[in-house]
Amino acid sequence: MSEPKIEFPSRVVKFIQENNVAHIATISADQKRPQISTLYFVFYDKAIYFGTRLDSVKIRNIEINNRIAMVITDSKSLITLQLDGSAENVNDIDLKAKIVELYNKVSNESGPNAFPPLMKTEGFSIAVVKCNIDWFRYSDFSGAKQVMIEKKF
Repeated sequence: MSEPKIEFPSRVVKFIQENNVAHIATISADQKRPQISTLYFVFYDKAIYFGTRLDSVKIRNIEINNRIAMVITDSKSLITLQLDGSAENVNDIDLKAKIVELYNKVSNESGPNAFPPLMKTEGFSIAVVKCNIDWFRYSDFSGAKQVMIEKKF
C-alpha cells in the first residue's frame, strides 16, 4: 500500500476531522458515466478511508478505473473540500480492522437512523478503501472574503 502523497494544511485537517460524510464519484464500469455515492469516511494516519459493501457499484467501478473525486461540505460553516485522486482496496487485516472500528464509531455517533446504513445490512463482506489524494481545493466562504487553498501533488 502506498504512503500518503500529501500533507494537508492544519485548517484542512481540522475540517476533515470535524466532518464525516462525503460524496464520492467513480466512473461506471462501462466508462460512460459518473456514479456518485454518499458515505461516511474516516481520517486516519493522514489518509482518508471509507467502507462499503464488497459487492457495491463503487467497488466494481474502482476495480476497473481507480480514479475518484470526493467532496466534503459543511453547509452551516460554508466550507467545502474537493479532492481528486485514486482509490485502492486495503488488504492489510490489522489496518482494515482499525478502519472498520473507526467507521463503526463514526456511524454509531451519528445515531440509530444515520445515513448511510452500511453496518445495518447483514450477510455481506466489507471492503475498506484508501483514498490517495493527488489534488485538493479547500474553500471557506464564511468570512467577508473567500479563503481558498489549492494544491496538486
